[in-house]
Amino acid sequence: MAPPAEAKSEGLVLAGYAAIGALIAVAVIAVLLKTGALRGGSDRLLGEPAPSSSAAAAGSCALTANTEACNQCMNRLCRGPCETCAASGWCLRLYQCVLDCKDEACNRACEKRYPDGKLTLAAFAGTSGCMAKQCAEACK
Repeated sequence: MAPPAEAKSEGLVLAGYAAIGALIAVAVIAVLLKTGALRGGSDRLLGEPAPSSSAAAAGSCALTANTEACNQCMNRLCRGPCETCAASGWCLRLYQCVLDCKDEACNRACEKRYPDGKLTLAAFAGTSGCMAKQCAEACK
């Protein structure tokens, strides 16, 4: 038995909200990257495992922020989501792609190119992600 038309319509509306949320997350991440609030922590090829380093041993994420206060907050309160993104090829590719963008069209193209990285990156640095919730003040 097919679901009622209202259920189908509600599902489409929810999918639309999810897409809008993902676009907003990518836009916020782009702003953070452009202002230097976030940056990649290495020059390694995308998809390669992070090299073991003294930073990793000291308990910090491979992605870094623009200030020591922001780095400390990120590593203290958002280390899990940061490490998850840094370890995910898709999230890291999306992050690096957006980092290189100069406009919104480029951001959208990155999102289309690396769709499997959107949720992980949004959980870390999106509008409702860890950095926005926990470190906004430290990362101004």
